This record gives sequence, structure tokens and C-alpha cells, in this order.
Amino acid sequence: TISGTIKDAVSNSGVANVSLSARSGVDTTSGTIVKTTTSDSSGNYSLSSMSTGWYTIQTSKSGYTATTFNVFACGDQSEQNGTISTTLSSGSLRIVLSWKSNKDLDAHLTGPDNASGRFHVYYGQKRFHYDNNSYTVSGSSSDNVTLDVDSDSKGPETITVSAVRRGTYRYYVHNFSSRGTNNTNLSASETSVKIHY
Repeated sequence: TISGTIKDAVSNSGVANVSLSARSGVDTTSGTIVKTTTSDSSGNYSLSSMSTGWYTIQTSKSGYTATTFNVFACGDQSEQNGTISTTLSSGSLRIVLSWKSNKDLDAHLTGPDNASGRFHVYYGQKRFHYDNNSYTVSGSSSDNVTLDVDSDSKGPETITVSAVRRGTYRYYVHNFSSRGTNNTNLSASETSVKIHY
């Protein structure tokens, strides 16, 4: 049995009535669907009697962007969560970081500000306002860059840009749990980054 929760990328809460289709293999987006299910009222799903191996789950729900995530079956495998994003308005950008370990990973985004400089949004500065070029809470509620979800275990961690500006954006992931050490915790955490634009 493969089970988990489908979460909203911005609220981090379970999403009900998401249609899920499973295909054999990693990152398989076409071909035979081997099983389907729908998330319950809390966003939980379960696929039973699955043969051992990897599967690609494709999500579908009105108002959300269709996406995929990889899961595996080998005995009962729980906490194989997926994250979905609401459909964005034209010119908006959303980046969703997900991982499966108990490590604290942090998403960072830098980009052009409104005064020939650069903004930096991360756990220490969760919102940048273009209208007054500041990180204060008094800026515009609609023209900003926001760290929507800051998670310290298993994600998601989500950053939304309300309107992409001309210039260079840089996104990176910081392994906060293992800062200052040389190890493979980030590569072993089954980390994925999805960009919705």
C-alpha cells in the first residue's frame, strides 16, 4: 500500500477530492494508468495492492495546476505526500520545495527589486514588497514576493512571486540542519523543486 496526503503548496493543508492516477516508473507522464483514487476530505489517499516498484502519481483538480510526484511500493509505504499549487495568474511564479527527510531545508530566492538592487526572501525575511521596496508588513498585499510556507521537516517550502520582473532570479536550497558540515544529507533527502509559471 502506498499512502500519503495531498497538500496545498501555500496553506500546507490537505486538499480534498484530488483525482490521482498512478503509472509505473519514475517521471512517467504517459502510458497505461495502473490505478486511480481520490483524496479524502483531509487530503489523504491510499493505493492498495501495488506491485513492488516506483510509480508516478499525476494529480488533477479544478483550480489547481496538474502536477506529478514519484512514490514507491515495497510493503506498506506511508507519508508519500504530494503538493499541488492553485492556478496562478499570468506573470506570477511559484516555486515549491519538497523533501522526505526530517532535515530542515530552507528555500531562498533573490531577484530584482524596485530600486536597481536585489531582494532576498527566505526564513529571515519572509515577504518583500515592490511598492515600497521593503520587507516591512505595511507594503502592498498584492505586489510582493512571499515565503508562503516555512517548514522545518519534510516540506513543502513555497515561495510565490506575484509579478515576475525583468532581471535575474536565483533560487537555492540551504541545508540548515547540516550547516557548516560536509555530508550528503541534502542529496539523500529525496528533494524536489517544482516551478509553476
